[in-house]
Amino acid sequence: MTRFEVTVPDEWATLPAGTSVAWGSGDTAPALCAVDVVAVESCGPAALRRAAEAGPHPGLERDTTDVALPAGPAVRSTAYRFAEELLTGEWRLPYAGEVRYAIALPGDRIGILHFETPSLHLFPGLAALFDTIARTARVA
Repeated sequence: MTRFEVTVPDEWATLPAGTSVAWGSGDTAPALCAVDVVAVESCGPAALRRAAEAGPHPGLERDTTDVALPAGPAVRSTAYRFAEELLTGEWRLPYAGEVRYAIALPGDRIGILHFETPSLHLFPGLAALFDTIARTARVA
């Protein structure tokens, strides 16, 4: 494996950190997209599930399902969390939604895509956008 890549909308490519993103409805919302690759002893279904349910916020109640992506077998996990960091500032609801993918890669590696937003009212649409980005994952 040389590289693990995803494609994001062109308008996101030049946004500085901390900028809100626009999506189909014209609304804007802050969103985070993180990409990582981790080595594991064995890249089976259980390892994918563990990777999808772990991450920066382990232990959350999650909706986790097996999915097939063009890059290979994967697990998709979504959760909502209380986000203490949102108690200050413009956010009135201190909760964030996240979508996390764990994708089987060659050589006992797992590709991780972690998407997160504090905009719960836009979460369904953003989750669909995150799913579209996940379908672009590839080994190059």
